[in-house]
Amino acid sequence: MPYPNEEAALMMSVLSRAGSFREAEIMWRNEYPDRTPHSYKVFIRLQRRIIVKGIVNPDHNKGRQIHRPVRAVRAPDIIASALVNPNDSLRRRESDNGISRSTISRIFRENSFHPYRMSLHQAMTLNDHRQRLIFCNWITQQVRNFHRNILFSDECTFKSDGKVNTHNLRYWAQENPHWFQEMDHQHIWKVNVWCGIVDTHIVGPFFFEENLNRFLYADLIENELPRLLEDIPLQLRLHMWFQQDGCPAHTSLIARHQLNRIFPGRWIGKHGPHNWPPRSPDLTILDYYLWGTIKDLVYRERPTTAEDMKNRIRQAIQSLDSAEIRRANDDFRRRVTACINARGEHFEHRD
Repeated sequence: MPYPNEEAALMMSVLSRAGSFREAEIMWRNEYPDRTPHSYKVFIRLQRRIIVKGIVNPDHNKGRQIHRPVRAVRAPDIIASALVNPNDSLRRRESDNGISRSTISRIFRENSFHPYRMSLHQAMTLNDHRQRLIFCNWITQQVRNFHRNILFSDECTFKSDGKVNTHNLRYWAQENPHWFQEMDHQHIWKVNVWCGIVDTHIVGPFFFEENLNRFLYADLIENELPRLLEDIPLQLRLHMWFQQDGCPAHTSLIARHQLNRIFPGRWIGKHGPHNWPPRSPDLTILDYYLWGTIKDLVYRERPTTAEDMKNRIRQAIQSLDSAEIRRANDDFRRRVTACINARGEHFEHRD
């Protein structure tokens, strides 16, 4: 059986003063009548472990006996293994070093090592890096707060089997409520939505009843966008720029002709007056802020119908605070600078 540190120290003191193991048993019972009455065999095993193995408790508790002095001796080896093979698991390090995972974990914590997670990003080419640098350098040459005049736009698909971020969901109770949520992966329906953000204003949402194509998108630009912009201050509309990504519906001739007419020389996108770099969701506020925020709110409970999904999207957008939107929008400048410092490569994982 394992012994607490205090009891182990007392046992070793008795053993060092006794002339024999049976005498140690008698001394223990006389001096510590309130403690466990150990027999002479216990003292025999204790002395054998100390002499042969240098431990106090039995082998099956060996992992608990590597105290700070021993960890300090082995810490350089563990730290060196982390520097050479940072991707090795604790199980592999346990096997390689003969030290328990809990001890290795404590060594890492004591030396300020943290288990960072891998982040996944879309693959880019050298030409992508070049286009991102060109765009970001152009942004830095504009007047201060120029980004607040840009209407960033994008579409997103919300599916009925959308993933719920269970990491952010908790149910505090004294007993397990066996909380669960059903997900229907066989009968899937979806809602396609367009939104825009300019300064602290969210433009939309606008819902497409079908999959997006050039005609639906052209109709949005021609007929729906002016209506959606009615609540935007006139001064902002007069100086507004329009941004879109390289979706095929966006780059169609009909859509580009309309943008050239409505935003002459003031739109950003593929084949536009100013090119939008491909594969750059880290630079548009809808991708790095809005869609994730809305989905966290919408999927907290399972949507029942497409109309229910639309209502939840509207309510989620209305719940957003203008100060929060401003902070997310102004983060665009920091991201532009970070992209330049990274020479057009991915930069989010460096934060």
